[in-house]
Amino acid sequence: MIFCILARLPADVLLHNSMRYVCRQWYNIIQDPHFIKEQLLCSTAGLFIRHDSALHTPQFVELGNVNEATVTEIRLPCSKRVLDICRWSLVLYEEEENRTVHVVNPLTKQRVSVSFPSERTRFSLACARSTREYKVVCTYRSDGGKVFDCSIATLGKDGAWKLINSERLSDPHRELLGEWPFSIEGVIYWPHNYYQYVIALVVESEILREIPSPEVISLGTILDVWVLSDPMSGEWRKLHQIDFDTVQRRRLSRLFKGLLTTRRYGGPYFTPVAWVNSGEVVVFSVEAKTGPYIALNVETRETFAF
Repeated sequence: MIFCILARLPADVLLHNSMRYVCRQWYNIIQDPHFIKEQLLCSTAGLFIRHDSALHTPQFVELGNVNEATVTEIRLPCSKRVLDICRWSLVLYEEEENRTVHVVNPLTKQRVSVSFPSERTRFSLACARSTREYKVVCTYRSDGGKVFDCSIATLGKDGAWKLINSERLSDPHRELLGEWPFSIEGVIYWPHNYYQYVIALVVESEILREIPSPEVISLGTILDVWVLSDPMSGEWRKLHQIDFDTVQRRRLSRLFKGLLTTRRYGGPYFTPVAWVNSGEVVVFSVEAKTGPYIALNVETRETFAF
């Protein structure tokens, strides 16, 4: 009963000290990964948008009913570039002049800092499933080489970086470590459109793996949506097939007239960037510097822009 009641409370209420420290039972419930997942399912679906430049303020887009989106600018206790976000509560950002990355909770104002090992790096943040430890992962070129190395640091400890064995990856696939990563449920992924593999790092075991991408054929306006069911077995499952027919593409082109980059072939370029509302809505970015974005309900085929 307590679990169900707490799961329906807003995150800012749950993370306030007076709520977390009512008793040991409440504290354990709020920290439990199953509770965090349930609390997110009970919350309104949203999308955190970060930009490559610190000149653009990060945004949170709350997706309610179809044709409705509320965009809120996120004011962080820093003016630096946001690199990643984990569990909707911890934000990773960097200070290049000090070669330091910070993990901050905007609600509780808690912050942990770690010096990073090399210049020209990529960072990501993830939480180990069983230990609940938060870990920062950094990839970088070593000794000016073409391939990348990978290191990991556990927050709350000595801040030391541990080198991850990436030699088990083939050299072409090690180049993927130079791409921007993203994290889902304790696993960090490095994908790329032109490679037949996705690189995955399970932060709990600290082991890098090569996962074959599903075999797909380019069919013009047809987009297949796949989900990686199990990162350990590499099993993929096809969820939907979306057909951007000519009429739909022309309607979307008119909708964003003046905002799109002119392409020599095929009109505007749409890139899937997020999957929200328990798999009901897929969000696309359109070929422009800071948006716009399209939300498509895969069941009703209704679309709206924000």
